[in-house]
Amino acid sequence: MKSLLAAISVLIVASLLAGGWLAQTGDLHHAEEQFHLKTLFAERGGYLLPPPELVAPPFIQRIEWSPDGSYAVLEQTIPQLNSENELETQNRLLIWSRQAKRLSVLWVSSKARANTFTEVLSRVVFFRDTPACVFLIEEHGRSENGAEVWYSVYYATSGGRTAMLGRFKDAFLLAPPGDAARYLVWSVDNPATPKHELAYAPILSVGRLGVVRPVLPQLGSQVRYDPFNYSRYWDADGKCILVSYRIREAQYDDTGREIARPQYQSLLWNPRTNAVQPISKDEAEAIYFGEQGYKESQAATLSVKYAHTRVRHEGMHGRTKTAWLVAGEQGTLLAAESTLAEVSPPGDAILYVVHGAAFYRPLIHLDAEQARTLKEMLEKEQYTRNAKQIATALLMYAQDYDELFPPRFDDEFVALILSPYIRDQEMFQVNGMFAFRYLLDGQSLADIESPAQTVAGYLELPDGRAVIYADGHARWEPKK
Repeated sequence: MKSLLAAISVLIVASLLAGGWLAQTGDLHHAEEQFHLKTLFAERGGYLLPPPELVAPPFIQRIEWSPDGSYAVLEQTIPQLNSENELETQNRLLIWSRQAKRLSVLWVSSKARANTFTEVLSRVVFFRDTPACVFLIEEHGRSENGAEVWYSVYYATSGGRTAMLGRFKDAFLLAPPGDAARYLVWSVDNPATPKHELAYAPILSVGRLGVVRPVLPQLGSQVRYDPFNYSRYWDADGKCILVSYRIREAQYDDTGREIARPQYQSLLWNPRTNAVQPISKDEAEAIYFGEQGYKESQAATLSVKYAHTRVRHEGMHGRTKTAWLVAGEQGTLLAAESTLAEVSPPGDAILYVVHGAAFYRPLIHLDAEQARTLKEMLEKEQYTRNAKQIATALLMYAQDYDELFPPRFDDEFVALILSPYIRDQEMFQVNGMFAFRYLLDGQSLADIESPAQTVAGYLELPDGRAVIYADGHARWEPKK
């Protein structure tokens, strides 16, 4: 047990004592309240959340973790007024290295007025075995032909080096979850045919496009980029993507009533080989609904949930949006006024946004035994603090009643007469049950020879008790 306590102490000290943060008290409660140390206890273990670290200044709109959690891409939209008092926005793409604790700028848009040309991040795709990513910038503007949308494609390393791969029409990215290859797909203009034709090329990890190939005709007129952003469209191996297209339009009679439903054909397309395989409707639905499709490996069971909370103070009231880190049915408050939070894919870190700024916290995993011991430590501290407040309430009562402690009434009645000094009656409870025991009987404080050694009462716990002394202090005593 001593070695286990020492191991947990090392985890806490490693993250807190470096700055001398626990120099005053050394207890976990002080770390929680003053330095934002958080704990989360799950069914089979738990997590320690050391104090947050600032990652990026305000106006962060999006967070994308790399698969291994070693770095993250953040989108920032900065509003500002120009010399004519018109609102302009500028988008920036940032990359943050978790190991180096360094923030670099990958891309900066031109300044855009409202309802004019804009450049926004469309999608980020990470390489699996290379510390690099590819991102698409969607460009909206007007030309002689009217409104147009183009996509600029960039390759970027985790160190902040960015290179443009080109500018394309109707471009999108494919990232097979079961393959290290990454692909760019885009529209190809063909004056000879009005059909929607596509070409694609692998994106090499060195930062350039590979050999360009046409997408097969049976796919080229049907593929749309929206479905390719979701893993549920990939087969069980994560290498072939599901493509369904309409082979017969719906038919209607003269009154507009549908007399024949549309029919669809489904295919599996392998981008690496550019081969297709017809599949049945039932097989397609099994992939789409996850029965036979690719299943993401869940290394972490953590998630983030949000709640709107009403707050009041001296007649004033407002609302705040709180973010909670959740494991199973247990959770811990991550931050108030938070609009965005993302857990790293391995489940060992979290990035979240508070008042527009991004913060980082590592998640230190505890096994079941470590979590149990830490939880017991926190409970002992909590109930000892409650005992301290009861001790203070007893002294305040004595000061108001000629330095006399309360008479030896029923324990719950003593708790009741102390209610003017302790408004929260939960202070007398342990795990929801009344646990206060009172031992004095109207003694005068002046007649007690040694108040610091005189037991006034205690809170009873299964493995010990939080003892209350007549001088106003409290301490934990384990069960003998």
